[in-house]
Amino acid sequence: MELRFNDFITECKSILNNDIEWVYLYKSYIDKNESYKDDVFIMSAMIENVKEYRKQLLEKIDWGFSNDGFGKSTFYQYGGSDGEIKFSSGRLQKNFDIEFEYTVAVRYFKGEYSPEVEINPELIWYGNLLPTDKGYIDEETKEVKLIKQNNEIKIKRDYLKDYLAAKKKICVMAFDNRRFANAINDISLGHSCKNEENFAYHISISKDDFDEYKYYSSIIGKVFIEPYDNPLHDHYRYFFPEKEEYYEFIIGINKQSGEPIFNTCDENKLSNFFGANKGEPHFLTPVFFSKDVLDRYTNNPDQYNVTDDQITYLNIWNIPFTVNKNNTVSVWLGDLGRIPYKEQKYWSVFNIKPKGEINKDFTDRQLNNAWNDSIRVEKKMFQLILLINKATKSKYGEQMFKDLLEGDKQLESAFILPSNNSITQYQNFLIQLNKLTIERINVTLINKYLEQDEITDSNGKRFGSRILLSKFIEKMNFSNSREFNKILKLIGDCRNKLAGHSASIPQYNKLWERNEDKKISTKEDAEYLLNELNCNLEILISELEV
Repeated sequence: MELRFNDFITECKSILNNDIEWVYLYKSYIDKNESYKDDVFIMSAMIENVKEYRKQLLEKIDWGFSNDGFGKSTFYQYGGSDGEIKFSSGRLQKNFDIEFEYTVAVRYFKGEYSPEVEINPELIWYGNLLPTDKGYIDEETKEVKLIKQNNEIKIKRDYLKDYLAAKKKICVMAFDNRRFANAINDISLGHSCKNEENFAYHISISKDDFDEYKYYSSIIGKVFIEPYDNPLHDHYRYFFPEKEEYYEFIIGINKQSGEPIFNTCDENKLSNFFGANKGEPHFLTPVFFSKDVLDRYTNNPDQYNVTDDQITYLNIWNIPFTVNKNNTVSVWLGDLGRIPYKEQKYWSVFNIKPKGEINKDFTDRQLNNAWNDSIRVEKKMFQLILLINKATKSKYGEQMFKDLLEGDKQLESAFILPSNNSITQYQNFLIQLNKLTIERINVTLINKYLEQDEITDSNGKRFGSRILLSKFIEKMNFSNSREFNKILKLIGDCRNKLAGHSASIPQYNKLWERNEDKKISTKEDAEYLLNELNCNLEILISELEV
């Protein structure tokens, strides 16, 4: 047990040096055994960032505020019985002519009730933090900024300093810690004080005559956490706009040299249908990218919503896009200039020479307000399943596929064909495809139309949902019952051989009736599975609607 508190003093200095990521706003903690006891109490408040106040407070051992002085509304009277009666909300305390505002308030109650520790709501409102099981998080980045658990509250240092800059205040992290031990080595009894810049404390070490331990030490003092020079809040930065920057993207190939032609995406320098910047590339010049550019967005459905023809980042920005027959992503040059510069930089990494034509259905939607079927095969699958469910609900009283559970709803945005031949991407694709098809088969519908002997094998064991669906489709006289079952079985088997268990390329190739050692193209296999599935879904729809 370190009765001199060297470990705690080092931690305080790390706060001053900005070496610690998290800062305690409150901590009440006791660690105890037969040989020692560590009793920690930390609390914090804010004062105006005034040099005179800082100096005055550092010269005193006392905190300047009490741990139970916040969170309690009251009335007080100045000037005797005839003085003015004033109301105090409990948000502030005043001492040494310094006004303290709470970051946390400890509320005590009469009777058997335990104290309640509450956070100043401004600390949460400042970043519009969202409460979750992990703590209060940034709604955009999902980064945890503030944690309240057990008997402690801690905050990200950077977030606190940003908030303090907005308030023009400093945070006073005050402490009153005590330690007890039964043995000490080379420690002198007595008192010592230290008053440094933004840090002051008093240590006392003595024999303990009142507890079960022989020696006792305490440290009382405070550390100042200073604000940033200016707030980093987006709304504050709005008044100090940074210089707008725009990336240049490949829009064509020089026919003589073969070199790519680059052009800015700044729409103020592009031509348009209204006569601006004649002779310059048009706003609607297609720019092409490898499909990997979508991975960032489909892999983060909490932040990005990827529809058939648009990527949306929360409510902050969006960009229309399409995927052409050459499996490349294309967007309009001018639309690239409407997303943040750092996002343009990301897209530039995947920028390629023009490859193929821009999707005609996408152009019709964008320019002619024409409504057409889903452009991407992934989104087409969702559309077809929706139509099948509507038709089977009308005809048989039940949907063929169950609705996605809340935890899987994000697949509507995240599901996408692999952008390369990565096994990992393909495994994820297979797992998601199974979730969206086989695992959604509605056996309630099937049970209404199959007899008992049709749903079990010769040993009385119930068939799985895929086989049950094939028997239902066959009994309902759909022309593609065998083909539909075949593609669903291949989808399920591919998952089992490559993603559900230890991945075996030879076993996987057997499913496709190929040489076991053949190098697989996961992109081609994924496209085949999805196209065959959609083809069979379309047949079901056509016969359901008859």
